[in-house]
Formats: sequence, structure tokens, C-alpha cells
Amino acid sequence: MSITRLMLLSLLLCSVGCTTHGEAGPSTSKVKFEKLFEVKDVIWGFDCLPDGKVIFTEREGRLSLFDPQTKKVEAIKNVPKVHAVGQGGLLDVRLHPDFAQNNLIYFTYSEPIGEDKSTTALGMARLNGSELTNVKQLFSAHEPNDNDIHYGSRIEFHESHL
Repeated sequence: MSITRLMLLSLLLCSVGCTTHGEAGPSTSKVKFEKLFEVKDVIWGFDCLPDGKVIFTEREGRLSLFDPQTKKVEAIKNVPKVHAVGQGGLLDVRLHPDFAQNNLIYFTYSEPIGEDKSTTALGMARLNGSELTNVKQLFSAHEPNDNDIHYGSRIEFHESHL
């Protein structure tokens, strides 16, 4: 599913999910669809920056920023190498809850191990403009194997752990 569809779906749910006076029923809101941009790869995850930009992952290992003001997509440098085969690749991405102060992001990916093995990994880095710095792997789900499926992951933060 493209980021355009995901973003439009999110906007649609926000705009038509409200009803007046707490009554259930269909909304009378009008929704306008606009194509923001297009990518050829599979988008696995995205999150919204405080400045309104959207950071998103593409399975092949690209991490990018979309600016809705300019409608431009900018590639982020220094992304770890991923095992982009089958369902594997660059997976989820989330901003640290204090991103506005620390510029930290977290991401999951299929970590290549040797010639034909991989496993799911969790990494973090500081986003400086359009470049990742201080890239660190926080977790690796060993034992690696030669399957190319079931790398699923989502990153969530819970206040009790911050």
C-alpha cells in the first residue's frame, strides 16, 4: 500500500469518524482526495515529525522524508543494510516520544547475516537533517534462518518505560 493511501486513510478516518452530539451514524463530511507522491516499492511504516514532514520506510532499504508543503521526497543517508528479499527489508519506523528534543528515531529491519540468512533487528539513530548518525543496533532476534517471510514488527512506546 502506498504512503498516499495510508495518509489518505488516516485523514479519512479522522475526518469522518466524528459525529455531532455524540450520535452514531454516517458523517456528512466531504472528503477530497489528492495524490501526494508515488513510490514503486512497498512502504512498511511511517511516522509524522513535529514540523509536519513524514518519515517512511521502503522495503528495499530506503528511508525517506516527505514534505507535504513542497510535495518533495528526500532520501535519508546512512541507513543500515537490510535483507530485502520476500517480506524482508526495512520495516517499521517511529520517532522517540521526545523527538523534538533529541532527534532519535527507532526502526526495525531484516538484518542480513552471512550469505543467505537473516533475522529481525531493532535499531536507533539520530536524525540530523537527511542523514542518520550514531546508528546502533539495540536488538537482534537470533537464531538467523534462511526464510524470507514473517519479519513483522511494530514499534510502540509505553509511558511506564520512558
